[in-house]
Amino acid sequence: MPKEHEELGVELYHLWLAGDKDLPVLAGQFDLARNDLHQSEQLDTCFRRPAEFHSGDTGPVYHSFRNLRETLAELLRDGGANLRAAGDALKLASQVYGEADERAAEELRAIRRDPGRGEF
Repeated sequence: MPKEHEELGVELYHLWLAGDKDLPVLAGQFDLARNDLHQSEQLDTCFRRPAEFHSGDTGPVYHSFRNLRETLAELLRDGGANLRAAGDALKLASQVYGEADERAAEELRAIRRDPGRGEF
């Protein structure tokens, strides 16, 4: 059953809201996690062996830990970028769909002006 224009406008608003607010906030959490991960580089000295053992080199676990940290940093960076791109796509989809249905587009514009209208 086709949606009424008002109901469709509300759904388009929620789609736009997810792209404009929700996904960017989630992407920001990925950024914070990545920053925290980079701060763990300060702990690299914990992997240094005393000079009596291999003249102060890092132990065998260090390289695996560093590779893991780099992989996680890439995943967090890419995840944040993907969430931002998905948010942009959701906003664009709501706009384009709204433009195809002028009455739904007007409802979307009205709700964006008065967000309280977007709740049933």
